[in-house]
Amino acid sequence: MRDTHRHDLQLIMRVPILVTLVAVLLAAGLSRPSSVAAQAYVIDYSAGTGGNGALFRIDPTTGARTLLSDFGMGANPGVDPYGVAVEAWGSLLVSDYSAGTGGNGALFRIDPTTGARTLLSDFGVGANPGAGPMGVAIGASVDLQASGAGPGPTLTNPVTVTYTLQGCSGKELYLVVNAPAMGMPWSYLSATGWLPLPTDLSTLTPWGSGSADGIYTLYADTAPQGTYELYLGCDNVADGHLNIDTTAGLNVNGVYDYLAVTVSP
Repeated sequence: MRDTHRHDLQLIMRVPILVTLVAVLLAAGLSRPSSVAAQAYVIDYSAGTGGNGALFRIDPTTGARTLLSDFGMGANPGVDPYGVAVEAWGSLLVSDYSAGTGGNGALFRIDPTTGARTLLSDFGVGANPGAGPMGVAIGASVDLQASGAGPGPTLTNPVTVTYTLQGCSGKELYLVVNAPAMGMPWSYLSATGWLPLPTDLSTLTPWGSGSADGIYTLYADTAPQGTYELYLGCDNVADGHLNIDTTAGLNVNGVYDYLAVTVSP
């Protein structure tokens, strides 16, 4: 169950697993971001069928081009695709200043494998219409996901927990865990190890800095039955402590995420 307002993670762990987790996090993840591939993407608004535009994937070493999406063919066609950006999990966003209702523009999400387009926003429909959107940019985000052998919401072993970073490169990362069943009540990971969570959250210090955009593996192994909590956040201000205004609720100057996971035997 995801709570997009609170953003926590309930995660089951045992103490040896937490020790492993510390090593993993201090090493900035076990794996290279799976969505950061050695590829470049170029949008050409005059290529493709009927001159409706095309998105190419280009090998940065050989220069070889692969036609990823022909905007003149298939569902959700384009007219004049112009801006392109890559999301942390690999999907691409493309703005088209002449597509959409009335030619007012549209924003598409494109599958990086199949090139299939999904109309994300039609600038000619609904409130706050557009009239020729051209550029596209992606803000910072943190996303936690868990998967197991069994169907959700209860998972069975083995369990894999991943986190996706977008726009957090060089920014401070914070990790908070609540694992009372394992003798580890609310604690946070600092650069030197686990510390008790203070009452004043603004005194939290980061465990490290964000890496390149992409998907990282936080944990992948068997886990004992139980329910635990974990916060993962990216602070916009790099000043050595968490920027938070507790007088205005959980008002963090950055982005963070929450995921609930229950693991059965």
